[in-house]
Amino acid sequence: MEIPLLPDETLGCPEGTRLVAGGNHAACVPVESTCGPGAHSENKVCAPDGPRPSFEKDGVVDVAGWVRAYLGPDGGYGSSYLCGEFARAPWTFTAATDLKFVLAIGIELRFRNNEVEDAQVRVEAADATTGQPLASEIIEQRVDRLISGLRGLRGSARASAVSTRIRCVLPIGPRPMATPLAR
Repeated sequence: MEIPLLPDETLGCPEGTRLVAGGNHAACVPVESTCGPGAHSENKVCAPDGPRPSFEKDGVVDVAGWVRAYLGPDGGYGSSYLCGEFARAPWTFTAATDLKFVLAIGIELRFRNNEVEDAQVRVEAADATTGQPLASEIIEQRVDRLISGLRGLRGSARASAVSTRIRCVLPIGPRPMATPLAR
């Protein structure tokens, strides 16, 4: 990131943000955005999301309910299960700082012969502000990890296809800066 550091310095972020790092990247992210998948910020502390209902009854799986719970409601904001991982690695989609990057995601699930374990997924992604398409491989990987849990329910899908369009808001704070080491 070409941030010069002296031997007695480290990377730091302003109050209210937390340093997140991965590979050769680092960002200052609002504390409430650093809880990750399956958790949310509550009084500046990460708390697990509430229990999820059972989506299977008598061998039939409510796949639309599962999509709303684990991916997000159609037209709304994505769940922490989907968006939480991206909020902790905002450089995946932009190198900019001091902004709210909004990721628009379209997800379509199809169930061959209504079999849940045969779920096929298609993902599209774009910058919600500009409409510029984004490479969707990273999002596909995250969605596929989530879908593996759905496939594990087995049984028959209540619908042969489910689609949703959601948004992930990735607030990015200022660029990390050199700060003195704590002694």
